[in-house]
Amino acid sequence: MAAIEIVPEDGRLLDTVESEVRARLGPVALQTDFRRGAAGPFDVSVFVKSKIGKSAGEGLVRDLSASRQVETARLARQKLAIRFTDAFVSELLDRHARGDRASGAHAARRVVVCFCDPNANKALHVGHLRNAAIGGAIAALWRSLGAEVECQSVVCDIGRNVAEALAGLMAAGAGPALAAPGPLAPRLGELYATYVRDAQVSTDGQAEADAPIAREVARHDDEADMVLDRWRAHDPDLRALWKSVIERVVREQEATLARLGIGFERLVYESDAVSGADATIGRLAAAGLAFREASGAAVLETGRADYARCPLSRSDGFPTEHLRALALWDGLRDGFSDADPVVHVMGQEWRTSTEIRLDALENMRQTGFPSRYRIVPHQLVRLEGSDMKSSSGSVLLLDDLCDEVDAVLTRSGFFGDPQEAVAMARAAVMAPMLEADLEDSIDISPDALLDHDLNPGLRIARAIAATNNANGVDAITPKVRFLAFQNERIARMTETAALKAEPKLLVRQLIRLADERLAPDADAEGDALYADVEGDALLRRVLLRGVAALGWRE
Repeated sequence: MAAIEIVPEDGRLLDTVESEVRARLGPVALQTDFRRGAAGPFDVSVFVKSKIGKSAGEGLVRDLSASRQVETARLARQKLAIRFTDAFVSELLDRHARGDRASGAHAARRVVVCFCDPNANKALHVGHLRNAAIGGAIAALWRSLGAEVECQSVVCDIGRNVAEALAGLMAAGAGPALAAPGPLAPRLGELYATYVRDAQVSTDGQAEADAPIAREVARHDDEADMVLDRWRAHDPDLRALWKSVIERVVREQEATLARLGIGFERLVYESDAVSGADATIGRLAAAGLAFREASGAAVLETGRADYARCPLSRSDGFPTEHLRALALWDGLRDGFSDADPVVHVMGQEWRTSTEIRLDALENMRQTGFPSRYRIVPHQLVRLEGSDMKSSSGSVLLLDDLCDEVDAVLTRSGFFGDPQEAVAMARAAVMAPMLEADLEDSIDISPDALLDHDLNPGLRIARAIAATNNANGVDAITPKVRFLAFQNERIARMTETAALKAEPKLLVRQLIRLADERLAPDADAEGDALYADVEGDALLRRVLLRGVAALGWRE
């Protein structure tokens, strides 16, 4: 075969190398990676996961060595190592500086990312942050790859939680509370917590699986139930109050998320599902999936040992959140017929009921939708060892956290360029939510989130601030070479993180680069890879590319 011509299309270098290897060795499995440090002679290593014939191996090395972009190519057993020429590295750096991007292998894809799904009875708190950070990052990763992305959030605007908040608001005097200056959502959350504490609604005897909707399963004949009765009866005064409160809280929640660069193309309201809930029960019953108990409550037979009977409605017919979700998604899935995939980020406590919902919908109407619907579950966020629940008042509001982070960065003198100031603040808030494994809970404290040693996002922010913004490279030093390929690594990790719905892969790489930059014992000849002007400038480019891919840079 002819000598290999490698076109350094930004972010696709490993794809090009793998393609050339397979053209000479056949459809072999490969494990490919870039250099991991400034030391060492080679830029790319390719491990071939099958035996390589002598003739084929020699031909591969010969063709690589004849390439004008390759300085050295060596094959030892099943490992191929490649070092590129200085001219090739310079061409890579030029493309990086111009902001060239790959042609868009994912440009034809449409991805729907569903996340956040808040109750409209309170301000967003740090307990919501992990979900928002994961969903926002997955959406941003896909967008950076050229895909068409639609973000969706289901707003719980009716149900027991909202009724409790409205009952608390009316008890405190709705008029003065609504007229008071400042945001409504935090005050409403406090009134909600006060009502729940004072009402002391019992959930004794309920199944553990019912915990996410514990107070919704049965009627309690308290003020919150009176609110639901009036709402269902279309009481004009109650409906007017409800509409005013919901619209205001949703606007305030949107403003909070906008500080983190998160927005939604589609908001779906649970109240829209109430009128169709009985029809959904009827279709489930016709399919042999649901029945009514003697009390009048509707129950879904799941066939699962972990949640055999899923409550759909109370004895008075009001639908639980499970049924509201069923009715909503029965209509939503038709609109996602051309989406690939639909990614839904949720707390682990909702996974079982979501799987039940998907199974029930597919049993009612065979559409194949579950094969394109991907659940990304995560564990909860704890505040200093306690579950963060608005109903108990033990929360750290997200706006308060953002204010504190801005103050810390401002006092530290980190803020410079406004665009980079936004990126640094978002990294400080979001990175702690993204670096952890999804199956692990996160325990935070306000002090830890504002501590550079404990918050890796602050270290990313500090590394961005500490680097210079020089342009141009005079020579291809080991540091320059290393960072040129780190930029390629970030592009590769961006794609992998999107495909796997695992933003942590990219976040952890940014943390590693930032920590090396900030290592207190680094020296110019040892670990301080970025101590020179050119190295600093290239590191800045790498870090900012990473935070942009995560949606943290405007």
